[in-house]
Amino acid sequence: VQTCALPILFDAPLLILDEPFQGLDDETRLLAIVAVKGAAQGRTALVVTHDAQDCALLGGRIVHL
Repeated sequence: VQTCALPILFDAPLLILDEPFQGLDDETRLLAIVAVKGAAQGRTALVVTHDAQDCALLGGRIVHL
């Protein structure tokens, strides 16, 4: 989650996050998902994850590879 802070703080138009919620307990993971979802408003966010539930909570377009 620490690596999520820089692009958010510097108002980057593109957020690229690789497994940003991995290793977090359930409560912290949900807080982080809400924070990323809010920070992604008006931006393009590319989130790589193996957890389908994270994708469902983030919303938006989902691409399965």
